Amino acid sequence: MSTKTRRWRASAWSPLTARVFRALWIAQLVSNVGSWMQTVGAQWLLISGGRHPARDADVHRRPVGD
Repeated sequence: MSTKTRRWRASAWSPLTARVFRALWIAQLVSNVGSWMQTVGAQWLLISGGRHPARDADVHRRPVGD
């Protein structure tokens, strides 16, 4: 191996150097955070206040992401 040959070291962050991959990765991260927020909000709604069967049914009827 010559001294001019540069060794490439892979890291866990090297895929993020690709612009399209980085954009998709950030978009997926934002989507996941939104899903987590929706889940916490639905759980919070269920435990706050009194028990209301109609509200409980409405929260359980809608899957995450709708």
